Amino acid sequence: MAATVCLSRELRLCILDADHLYPQLLPSYHSYGAMFDGLLSGAAASLKIAAQISIFDVRSEQFPKSLDDYDGFLITGSKADAFADDAWIVRLRAFASQLVSEKRPTVGICFGHQLLALVVGGQVGRADKGWGVGLMTYQCAAAEAWPQPLQQGLARLATPQLQLLASHRDQVKYLPADAIPLAGNEFCPIAAFSVGEHLLCFQGHPEFSADYLLALMTLRREMVGEVNFCKAVAAQHQAHQGELVGQWLLAFLAASWSK
Repeated sequence: MAATVCLSRELRLCILDADHLYPQLLPSYHSYGAMFDGLLSGAAASLKIAAQISIFDVRSEQFPKSLDDYDGFLITGSKADAFADDAWIVRLRAFASQLVSEKRPTVGICFGHQLLALVVGGQVGRADKGWGVGLMTYQCAAAEAWPQPLQQGLARLATPQLQLLASHRDQVKYLPADAIPLAGNEFCPIAAFSVGEHLLCFQGHPEFSADYLLALMTLRREMVGEVNFCKAVAAQHQAHQGELVGQWLLAFLAASWSK
């Protein structure tokens, strides 16, 4: 659980959806924006925070007209590379740069985590060990290293570890001095980081369900290889902490905005 946050009005959240799902997955899973809408709406109910969520399809060049219309921002995952030069990615990096420079409360997940790392001066590239798939266990930094709204929740963990579903072949390889690494493992040493009280990023996918991961890896079976496909199968029977991290994300955005 995250710290309780008291707000004077409804929290206005902007989800920057950075991908289009494979056509075979659309009927059941819709979009990453929809997945995050469900995750954050559930977190809002648990934390008793009133939230209004808007989704923008940035891959189709849909962006908010004004930053002031929103209190917090979230950049989703994507099959694209955060360092690519596609027009929409270049525009998204510029948009993210403005969010960071103005210290707007912002969260990045997977592709969003990598793109924001680039924006703050980090480095992103292909993972040395190939694809990271399945349930990942990350070692967490001490609670006091995390943004203040999350420290209470970190301190309550039975062990200083976090389990999230993952699907990536790019990862953050370097962070500048003002970015604080928060979690990692041997495969992905920088699996979460923060900058000040306005930027929080995770490589893992709190919005994923195990069945979505398996459906995705079934389509990518040849690409990721049989070992990684079997990890997606195994994840069907393993618990993860996506719901908890969803609460952390919402508490972080709410607390950062309320300041």
